[in-house]
Amino acid sequence: MKTNTLSTTVPNSYYPDPFVPTAILVPINDETHTVGSDTSSLVQSHTYKKRDPVDVPYQTGQLHPAIRVADLLQHITQMKCAEGYGFKEEYESFFEGQSAPWDSAKKDENRMKNRYGNIIAYDHSRVRLQPVEGDLNSDYINGNYIDGYHRPNHYIATQGAGMI
Repeated sequence: MKTNTLSTTVPNSYYPDPFVPTAILVPINDETHTVGSDTSSLVQSHTYKKRDPVDVPYQTGQLHPAIRVADLLQHITQMKCAEGYGFKEEYESFFEGQSAPWDSAKKDENRMKNRYGNIIAYDHSRVRLQPVEGDLNSDYINGNYIDGYHRPNHYIATQGAGMI
């Protein structure tokens, strides 16, 4: 019988073998950072700083008020027992669909680069690859920068490789 071991496929991951993740979060260490500083990098060489906020409530935590850690157990108990507004109603209130422009992901030449058709890279925060000479559409990858706690653009979320 095989036991679960940490994956050696993705460095610093906690996925048991032979699991292959379909999305990867890559932490970026500094608030201001440079990606693709060497010429062999696929990611465009840019220094990224704090970007202007985009109104995406479910990503910024503005959908519901914050809950203090000291009040968390009481809140969970209330939500489990609530008859009018509990976990089910809260879950059903989340926005479904796209909430920001995603024109690059919709282009015919990029659609096949999306492993899943319902997980789309938004234009305002997408990772841009270093374009291949002569191919203007080669800068697209289904990946977005994601803010960490008080750390703008701290992670990159992307899909795993698809079939070629």
